[in-house]
Amino acid sequence: MNKILAIKDTHLSLKKSKSILDITSKILAGNAISEWMDQLWSWADENNISKLELVEFENVSPYVKGLPRESKELLTIKELRLNHHNLTKLSKHIGKLIQLNKLFLQQNSLTELPNEVCNLINLETLEVGQNSLTSLPEDFSNLKSLKRLYLSKNNFVQFPTQIFQVESLDTLFYNGNQLKKIPNGIQNLLMLRTLYLASNKLENIPKILFNLKTLETLTFHNNSIVDIPNKICNLSNLESLSLSYNLISLLENIFDLINLKALVVSYNLLVKIPDDIKKLTSLFYLDFSGNYITSISKEIGVLVNLGKLNLANNDLTELPDEICKLKKLEVLDLTSNNIIFTTAQKLWIKTLKDNGCDIHIDKDEPSTLFLIY
Repeated sequence: MNKILAIKDTHLSLKKSKSILDITSKILAGNAISEWMDQLWSWADENNISKLELVEFENVSPYVKGLPRESKELLTIKELRLNHHNLTKLSKHIGKLIQLNKLFLQQNSLTELPNEVCNLINLETLEVGQNSLTSLPEDFSNLKSLKRLYLSKNNFVQFPTQIFQVESLDTLFYNGNQLKKIPNGIQNLLMLRTLYLASNKLENIPKILFNLKTLETLTFHNNSIVDIPNKICNLSNLESLSLSYNLISLLENIFDLINLKALVVSYNLLVKIPDDIKKLTSLFYLDFSGNYITSISKEIGVLVNLGKLNLANNDLTELPDEICKLKKLEVLDLTSNNIIFTTAQKLWIKTLKDNGCDIHIDKDEPSTLFLIY
């Protein structure tokens, strides 16, 4: 009997000890949570980061900025805006906010991101543009939910190869770095739809990009690109292509991109708009400004869906009358040319103006006086 009681007492003691251990663990866990939160809030205070506040500007959708000072809010926050705070260091405890969906850190002075950021398994948007980053955290590929990554205007010497393991990416901004070459690993980003590589030091469009069949928007503004490879036509889903401020003199290889809605080739070395422009019947926005164009094919009249046409700053002295078929124009810019308009073109421009089109032509030219009446 005594032996049975002893066994029961031992069992009760063990059960009580386990309960005490569980309670102690919860207390310790609570203390640990409180500790990292206190450290995070202290870091926020040191960097003049306010508690959550609504920011409203004219013509800008209101948004919430700052860091919550309530534990429940902090643990459930989904969008965190810490941009424009002159931050030189990001608290590693940001990595504990695992419900975060969007993290905005642009316009600071960050030289690195703590590896703990890679614990944000629900993160879909990361904006770290306009900092001084030279690399990304070692475990960056852990961000399996990341869809939108903004790295523009940093100090990357090499393309961070960790990006190529984040196969969920559909938007990548890498403007304003010192990029001379794109590594082959970029072909792993098979879900990529938007790629911005403006203001780098690229001299060509790497053929490896033409494997990214999902691309819809591609921007190479302000590089040193001389020609366009014929395999660019592999990008059959491309809707927007920007090649402005380069050294391109021929466009032959882009005219099979029949789904293009926006084509920007301003400030290159182009001298004509060729007949094959007629293939791009889906175009809504066409910008040939700042070139050396002296002639425009009459086939431009086929582009009846055009809403915006910019031919400013060229060497045009005449336009084909077929241009008058463009009756849906919302914006037309013909400034800084020497165009002598035909009677049909004068009527066309006046009709566009009467229909609300935003028209820009040289007002001091005698041939534009008809717009006054």
